[in-house]
Formats: sequence, structure tokens, C-alpha cells
Amino acid sequence: MRHQLPATRRVTAKTVRLRDRDHRQFVSLQPCLVCGRTPADAHHLRFAQPSALGRKVSDEFTVPVCRMHHRELHRHGDEASWWKAIDIDPLPVALALWEHTRLNGAGGVDAGPENATSPDDLGVALASRDPATSNRERSKRTVVR
Repeated sequence: MRHQLPATRRVTAKTVRLRDRDHRQFVSLQPCLVCGRTPADAHHLRFAQPSALGRKVSDEFTVPVCRMHHRELHRHGDEASWWKAIDIDPLPVALALWEHTRLNGAGGVDAGPENATSPDDLGVALASRDPATSNRERSKRTVVR
């Protein structure tokens, strides 16, 4: 005979929120995803996980954005529409950065910004330095490999 849960009980999966200070430091050493400036802030993509009372999303969903774009993003309010308006999909970049940290460690965090991992090493194009390159072209190159 199978044991059944009472109808009033529901089993729900708890969303795990991973924290990794070294990964956040590594992300902050990368150029801004929008304009290419350094240093950058490690921005948590709020739309990537369900909200939890006063808790940030997992550190695996962080992308580098300069202070100016970080403030603009928070002022805008609707984060998903902000990214859509500038035609950049940040999730593949966040996941590539997380994978890089998991495989290689935070590489260069203690050595300073001069040792930041290049986008080519990650297999992602974080931002174009050429102002003539559109955001659409950049987002097409987000995941290169």
C-alpha cells in the first residue's frame, strides 16, 4: 500500500540561492556588459529566480555592469524590459561566467583587474569596444562557443 500525503500538504521545491564571494569579485573584474567600462558591479539578475522575501537571487545569475548602468537598471524598475530595450540577453553571459568560475576558480581575483579573464577566454562577448557595433550584434555574439 502506498503512503499518500494528506490533501492539505503540498511538496514544493525550495529555490537554492548560492553565494560565492570569489565569483562576485571575478564578475566585477569583467567589463560592463553594456558599454565595456571597467570596473563593473556584479549585478544579480532578479528575473532569473522566483522572488523570496528580501533575498537576492543566486550568485550564479550575476553579470558585470558599470556603476552608471547598474543605477539606471535599478531605477528603471522592470529589469527584463530594460535588458530587452537594449537588446542584450544577460542570462547566457551569467551562466558562462558561473561555469568559468566553477571550472577554473575565480582566476585573477587577487591579482587585480589587469588579470581579468577576457571575453574570448570565456567564450562570450561581454561588450564591444566599437561604438558602431549595435547591441543587437553584441547579443548575437553573446555565446560564441
